[in-house]
Amino acid sequence: RAPIFFNSNLSPSYLLETRVWPIASLRGRPMSLGRLLRRCGSRRFATVATSEAMPTSRTFYKRVLPPTGVAFSSPRGQEIFKDALGSNMLNGFFSLIEQYRTQDEPAYCGLASVAMVLNSLAIDPRRVWKGSWRIFHEQMLDCCIPLETVQREGITMTQAACLAKCNGASTDVYPYGSVDVEEFRDMVKQACSVSDFHLIVSYSRRHFQQTGDGHFSPIGGYSPTHDMALILDTARFKYPPHWVPLSMLFEAMAYEDPSTGKPRGFLKVMASRTLHSVLFALGCSVEDAKWSALRRWVEEDVKGIVRGFALGSGHPPGATSASSASCAGPAGAAGAAGAAQACPGTGGKAQDVHDLVVRLCMSADPDVLASRTDNPGSDNGTCVQSDAVDTLLSEIEMLHLFEDVRATVSAADGRVPGDDTFEVQKRLLLVLMLEDVIVETAQASGWDDECIASLKACLMNESKEQYKVVGHEVEYLKDQFLALREINV
Repeated sequence: RAPIFFNSNLSPSYLLETRVWPIASLRGRPMSLGRLLRRCGSRRFATVATSEAMPTSRTFYKRVLPPTGVAFSSPRGQEIFKDALGSNMLNGFFSLIEQYRTQDEPAYCGLASVAMVLNSLAIDPRRVWKGSWRIFHEQMLDCCIPLETVQREGITMTQAACLAKCNGASTDVYPYGSVDVEEFRDMVKQACSVSDFHLIVSYSRRHFQQTGDGHFSPIGGYSPTHDMALILDTARFKYPPHWVPLSMLFEAMAYEDPSTGKPRGFLKVMASRTLHSVLFALGCSVEDAKWSALRRWVEEDVKGIVRGFALGSGHPPGATSASSASCAGPAGAAGAAGAAQACPGTGGKAQDVHDLVVRLCMSADPDVLASRTDNPGSDNGTCVQSDAVDTLLSEIEMLHLFEDVRATVSAADGRVPGDDTFEVQKRLLLVLMLEDVIVETAQASGWDDECIASLKACLMNESKEQYKVVGHEVEYLKDQFLALREINV
């Protein structure tokens, strides 16, 4: 047998070093344990660590879940899960569990819940997280309230809704008392039976005999047999995901939030049909002269240039009438009554179409687009993300049309390339906004398939996956243009 000696020279991690001394090594003399300890009572060895080596504050490894909840991974928790799965009440669970995260700070439960739901709804942040990747993280949700404040105080239900809205979601806020328990149960069932919206609950832990007070977490599932909701607790360092009685969860939302003096509640979060624009919007209304000018540009200039190009009368910059390339098919030839159907230029059909789109950009009036502030803040109730603005402008400059349009603008105005970058970006967006109008006009004018394919490529039809932030901006402008046109029919 060999006694174990504990070295009191402890490492910062407070791990005890051990040394084994066989009895035979102690000069062959039998020794009692007391005598052995006296022999080793020097400063080098001790039976316990000295008080100076111990941590100065109390630490915790998780908390025991009170009996008011059922741990997700426990045998009973698994039974409840099976019931929810068999009842088709876990359809939203799988997209949430793919994005399940542990909050980065003790007070980040609201941020973690919002980030988790935004990611599960597949909303593009339109700004970089790390490297070249875009995905929501708590540190990116800093527009409605500074992170330093959140770290100290957490967030309120209204601030959580603001963060979701400003990052591409549509939100409905339900303070406690706005619905009764039966209506709440119906909404939980609905949310758990689909995957296109989720509920985030703001409640008091005290009602469940848990430590702490105010907390946010998404609801991941519902068991009709047990009438229990699955709390995907973002504070996994404290409590695991767990099932709680739905009636208790409803009651836990009644507790007052000390920062607002009002009860808590829950949020319904879904993806917005159209994301808010990052930077640009049409700066006109149907009564403005700008709107009349925009309509004329679309109906007369844009469509006229495309039709003229199909008939061989509209020549892009640098074009010659000697080109043998043709964009017009049989329908175009018939419409021209036998006229020569030439696509001017010497670079083939794709280059001809490219030059045509540059010409369309040159015909656009950049003043039609208004730009929002590019600083973090609020604009019409929606915060502007400066990082997303940078991503948008960078993507526009990566489009293959950008350099040609900028060179043409600079040559026309005698400016130094680079001084007109913002103007070029606006011109490009206006033409991309009219993608459908331009393609439909070309098809009606009898363009052949090859030229139509080149036109779509120029107008980002094949680049939207690569330049998603620009794509979102264009879709926003399209919707705005169509809404104005519908009003002004």
